[in-house]
Amino acid sequence: MRDDTFRKTYLQQYAPNDLWDQVVAYWKTQLHNFVPRPELSRNSDYTEHAQWMSALKELAPKVYQNLLAQWRIEHQRRRNLWKAMEKLELC
Repeated sequence: MRDDTFRKTYLQQYAPNDLWDQVVAYWKTQLHNFVPRPELSRNSDYTEHAQWMSALKELAPKVYQNLLAQWRIEHQRRRNLWKAMEKLELC
């Protein structure tokens, strides 16, 4: 509890007032770079890929749509990828 209070006090003193806005802006513009590439998957479990795509859809819907369109062409045969995406209602 004390550590949490210290962190909050520190951030109030030294962090810019718009820190949260800066963090969200960063994620909106860079999140697509963190989405794992299906072709690099070591097995056929694409749950993590779908979870990252879910976050991308929430923060940057247009980028999500572009990446989804690309995946539909490049990874149309990866049935387990599409099952994982459907499970999270992403396609």
